[in-house]
Amino acid sequence: EALLSAAEASGGALSFAFVVPSWERVPFHHQLCRSAFLRGGAPLRLAAEAHGFVDGAQHLKAAAGDRLRVSSFASTVGVLQTAAAAERWPVDAALYSRLSAAFAGALPSAEAAQDRVRRGGGD
Repeated sequence: EALLSAAEASGGALSFAFVVPSWERVPFHHQLCRSAFLRGGAPLRLAAEAHGFVDGAQHLKAAAGDRLRVSSFASTVGVLQTAAAAERWPVDAALYSRLSAAFAGALPSAEAAQDRVRRGGGD
């Protein structure tokens, strides 16, 4: 908030995108979703089973297919921006739709997910 406030005061264009677990009872989540700098209306919420991600241990995975996995938690995606940034890089329903599709595209196939569980990498 401090960086965004300073950029706003100087007329600067500053954006922060965030992808966090949807832990709505935790203060950070509330702060992000209620920020005066939040653009695009309500943040995008992705159900756990509706999106995948790259496992944090990707550097240890031999096969490319082992890096993707279904999320363990729902996620919240949003963008905090100054007014100048919002003008330059608009956040709207179309952007959230593209992001949702991109996250869904990271879901492993059912076969890859089952294979991961069989090999002991199931989460």
